[in-house]
Parts: sequence; C-alpha cells; structure tokens
Amino acid sequence: MLLAFLTTIIAALGTVTVIKSDSFFQPSLPIEWIKLVALLLALFSVVCSWGHSLLALKIEGSPELPKGSEITAYLEELDIQSREQFIVASYHEAIENLSEVIGEKKKYIAIAYEELTMSAWFFGIVSAIAIGIEILS
Repeated sequence: MLLAFLTTIIAALGTVTVIKSDSFFQPSLPIEWIKLVALLLALFSVVCSWGHSLLALKIEGSPELPKGSEITAYLEELDIQSREQFIVASYHEAIENLSEVIGEKKKYIAIAYEELTMSAWFFGIVSAIAIGIEILS
C-alpha cells in the first residue's frame, strides 16, 4: 500500500513539476531559490522513501524450515523424542532468523515514513512560498 501510494505521488509530482517548471526552475529572488531547494529536497525525500519501501519488500534472507524427501527420510529414522527435538530446534532457529529479518524490514519502513514526513514538510514550505508569492504579486 505504501509503495503504491509513493509511486503515485512520484508520478504526480513529476507531472506537476514539468507543468510548472518555468516557475520552479528559473529563480531570480532569494525566496524563489528557497522554494526550488525545498522542492528538490521534497522530491529527493519521496524518492528515498520509495527506495526504503522497496527494501522492506525484499524477500532475501527469509528463513525456511527444512523440507524435502531427504528430511522426511531423516525424520522417519529418528525415534519420537529425537524427532520432536529436531522439529522444535528447527522451529526456534527459523523464528530467531525471522525475527531478525522482520526487524530489518521494520527499520526500513520506519525510515520510509520519516522521509515521507520530511517531504510533506518540504512540500508545505514550497506551497507556502508559492501562495505568498502569488498573493504579493
């Protein structure tokens, strides 16, 4: 959901930036330079947020429980107690590894939301300056 939202925002911002490029990319006053820098920082923040969202979706490193015919044959050879110990140990190992992977993904999502918040502030600055310039002219 976050990734779809960010992709839509990037496309919309790209379109608006191209349409309004003459007012953004030809600054002559110091306030217009501030508006341009705020716009570029906002765009950069949105793109970084998108990238961190993609990193959170990355499936690499996910643990798996043992599977296949070899493990089935191995388990059939064991007595019930050894079989249970093996299954419990495999489960605990997978859960520990999965907890680490989930922790990494949570970190990327938190960073993505922080960057999204920063971009909202920068877009607020751009909007406030644009409205101020429009009112004063």
